[in-house]
Amino acid sequence: DMEIKNTNTIQYRSMVDKLIFLTNIRLDIAFVVPYVSKFMQTPQQTHLWAMKGILQYI
Repeated sequence: DMEIKNTNTIQYRSMVDKLIFLTNIRLDIAFVVPYVSKFMQTPQQTHLWAMKGILQYI
């Protein structure tokens, strides 16, 4: 269970980093990036689903 949690955290951080980079190009996501970055320390499954939804929007 701990390995799964660590993998999710690493995956989530990687996605947030990509979104932060994309805010230079896509200003329409600038509002949600600070919100999703709040959960970088301990993301839950619902945060991953929300992140994937944002990436699908892009």
